[in-house]
Amino acid sequence: MSKKGAFIGIVVVAAGLSVTPYFIGTQTESAIKDYVALFDESQHLYQARVVSYERDWLSANAVIEVGIDTRALGLEDGATGEVVTTEFELSLQHGPLLTDQGLAIGLASWQVSNDGQGLQDYVQWDSSRLLYLQQGTVNLVGNASYRDSIPQLSNTERTGEVRFELAEYGGQGQYDGKTLRYEGAFSEFNLGVESLQVELQNAQLSGLAEASLQTLLRGQFYEGHGSMTLDAMTVTTAEAGEVMGADKVSMDYVMSISEASATGNELVQMAMDYGFDTLRVNGVETNDLRMNTAMNGIDKGFMDAYLQLLQSDAGTDPEQLQAALEELFEQQGLALLQAEPELTITNFSGSLPEGQFVASASLSVAGVRALPQAMDDDAFWREHMRASTHLNVEKPLLQWATQMYVQMSLVNAGQARELTVEQLQQIAAQQAAMMIQSFVQQGVLREEDGSYVLDLQVAAGVLDMNGQQVPLTQAMGGM
Repeated sequence: MSKKGAFIGIVVVAAGLSVTPYFIGTQTESAIKDYVALFDESQHLYQARVVSYERDWLSANAVIEVGIDTRALGLEDGATGEVVTTEFELSLQHGPLLTDQGLAIGLASWQVSNDGQGLQDYVQWDSSRLLYLQQGTVNLVGNASYRDSIPQLSNTERTGEVRFELAEYGGQGQYDGKTLRYEGAFSEFNLGVESLQVELQNAQLSGLAEASLQTLLRGQFYEGHGSMTLDAMTVTTAEAGEVMGADKVSMDYVMSISEASATGNELVQMAMDYGFDTLRVNGVETNDLRMNTAMNGIDKGFMDAYLQLLQSDAGTDPEQLQAALEELFEQQGLALLQAEPELTITNFSGSLPEGQFVASASLSVAGVRALPQAMDDDAFWREHMRASTHLNVEKPLLQWATQMYVQMSLVNAGQARELTVEQLQQIAAQQAAMMIQSFVQQGVLREEDGSYVLDLQVAAGVLDMNGQQVPLTQAMGGM
């Protein structure tokens, strides 16, 4: 290469390095202001505005004010609730040469921080630390990565009967313009409301969203998946002590969007799976408890409108919410029902000392061409409702569960006052055995390989229970 060619190349590179920060800075400023405005418009619990934005050739600094409705969050009652504000400071460095967080090449780097000013009446923490800190970079192809953190914090007396304490939290994420990935963790979180106390131990969070930032800020349905795991969870009350305890808890979700073959409308599906290695409720321990649920065939237009409704002011008022839901169903209920929505429990199983159980169930609507004149039209729902249930319970477990039910009923009815514990247990066991045998004779249950089994289907106005069919109107009339 000639000296002239080399010199021209150096000039071009130098010019590029000089001019690029200007274009990056202009685009970044516009995007940030748009995102803040969208956040303010979409989140009814919060307010947001750009107080100032100062940009030069290589960097920019902004102040974003966020307001929080303490009444809507349940931190104060309607008489004393207010909107408290705090400021987030945003500092940006425009690429391609980045030095703020170590020498690197990229489009931009940023830091968002909040010192907690304005929140001291509600939250207390080590004031020598920032209440929130996020640092990230955008590489040359537009992919962003960041980390964020929150120090240990707790409530103040101003929050009244709501109490909380969070151990230090840390997370990290990546975003490429289409997919957002995020992971976070905290070692302990306690939440108390009046006499109720909930404690979470060693939480791990992860999520993936196939969505734009605009979709996420608007709260619209998107495709993605995620999970949360806990080492332990306990729920206690001042009166009863521990009412629920769980070890090795897992919650997983998958959300997807498909196209209906008949109408061409988009349909959403959502699966939620729950797992507990051990679950204790009022002294009863269940092991390997699993429940897998799903919603299928939900019209996306209806779902987006429903999510928007929950984010509006009506979402915090039960009466307004009920009226708004009725109006929503009048407008989009037909599209919802024509998509044949289904709610299903694909697996509900567990093990107790007395035996194991496994169950599944589904509820759906099919064949709808028009909405009924009144939504409480029983004939309409009998015609279009589809349901199925399967239950398999080992005999000793059902005997024990039925006996506990009878025993509690006798105590609550005041019929156990003159009985000893042994007498109460004996009477409850006898009545439980009679109840189970009655269900077998009526065809509600059938015996199969050491278990009691129930198979139930409802379709086209007919109830099928363990192979015995009867019109649904007749079955409901006998209940």
